[in-house]
Amino acid sequence: MRFLLTGVFVAMAYLAWAFNVHGVVYGPNKLGIGYANIYVKGTSNGTSANGAGQYQFDLPAGTYELVFQHLGYKQHTETVTIKADLELNVTLEEQQYEIRDVVVNASEDPALEVIRKAIQKRKYFLNVVESYSCDAYVKGMQRILEAPDRILGRKLNTGGLLSGPKNSGILYLSESQSKLYYKKPNKFREVVYSSKVSGRANGFTFNSAQNFYFNFYERNITIPFIAQRPFISPLAENTFFYYNFRMLGAYKEGEYLVNKILVTPKRKSDPCFTGVLSIVENNWNIHSLELTLTKANGIQYIDTLKVTQYFVPVAGDIWLPTQQRYDANGGALGIKGDGYYLGIFKNYIVNDINGMIPPAAKAAIVKADSVKAPKKYAKQVKKAEKQAEKLIFSEEVLKVEEKANKREEAYWDSIRPVPLTELEVSDYQLKDSIQVIRESKEFKDSTDKDLNKPGFFSILTGYSFRKQYKRIQVDFPSLLNLVNYNTV
Repeated sequence: MRFLLTGVFVAMAYLAWAFNVHGVVYGPNKLGIGYANIYVKGTSNGTSANGAGQYQFDLPAGTYELVFQHLGYKQHTETVTIKADLELNVTLEEQQYEIRDVVVNASEDPALEVIRKAIQKRKYFLNVVESYSCDAYVKGMQRILEAPDRILGRKLNTGGLLSGPKNSGILYLSESQSKLYYKKPNKFREVVYSSKVSGRANGFTFNSAQNFYFNFYERNITIPFIAQRPFISPLAENTFFYYNFRMLGAYKEGEYLVNKILVTPKRKSDPCFTGVLSIVENNWNIHSLELTLTKANGIQYIDTLKVTQYFVPVAGDIWLPTQQRYDANGGALGIKGDGYYLGIFKNYIVNDINGMIPPAAKAAIVKADSVKAPKKYAKQVKKAEKQAEKLIFSEEVLKVEEKANKREEAYWDSIRPVPLTELEVSDYQLKDSIQVIRESKEFKDSTDKDLNKPGFFSILTGYSFRKQYKRIQVDFPSLLNLVNYNTV
């Protein structure tokens, strides 16, 4: 019996053990396809490739259908049985589009009828999600592509962090992992349990999953900081006053027929997007999109902003985003730069607040039998939902766990869903090394030695004595501040 139980526990541990699936998503030219979307069919569990097409994520032992997709390429499904770490490289073919068989009106493009039906379902998809929770990973990166040595006579790269050619390099690189909760109409709560900022060992990221989603089922899309007015969604009721639509074609993706539609503004200066919008036939939901704004559309501070979203079915006819990415570029005073924010969302629980709380907490409330005492059971479930809502959606909108910014590098290597690029790896190594040096006693003592030398006018202007390593600072006030004269 002892050996039997041992075998059972070993088998259970084996099934629970997560193995690493990794590889490269290639195009027909054998080059990596950046930011391809990868997920397990029938779930919202997935990840994104990085800019070089490399991907990785963990799965327990078992058999899965892995779906690889990218706008402009044919979806590829691979059935795998995972017993150990697995390297899986795939090649995506360019998408071949079919001409729609049914033309509603020979004088108009068939895309117009698809958009009309999508608009009719807009309110449904806007309101059908009462609540959800999901796991979120967000990575942000901003970099300088080129810059002059001096701006207005002052040297730009004083810290030596821009180590690339033409003073190029990463300015900001961060990652975060969190649990995101939502309840209609606008209740959000986010618990950040991992946070990493390049060059700042104790820093907290500015990434926020709750501020990351542009919902194109809304009439207007508001983008803070870069625009004073909202932008019109291609699915707004008045969209035909602002947009032109052209059917690029349709293609089969599993059991779904997807319509790929080109979206362009009627006037260049309208607050509208340009790009591609894909709509699922019959269900009329958004399948994916790649839409761009430029300065002509009214954005400020940057030249272009591109929004990319991929959706997967999570419950019935409800599709929610599994990957979102925002790419921006611009320049001023001879400086050119770009950046992106990438979000991976998975493990959705939709319209089930009671399912968001841990099973142990729920079991403490719901004790009645659903068959023998259905009324009592329903009453206890309702009570559990109210308690769960109070527990989850408190006044604390954003919570950062105490150890969020103290994770070791081994931790990040084991859970990071999107592999770092070579540039990002180099940035972490360089800035984290500089951070270690700057936090050392020797470095701080040497800077204190220079800073603590009083100047000739220190007695008049004031003086500060520092011991940075011991966090000691003594300030001597300026004598000039001691002299006052009341003119009244």
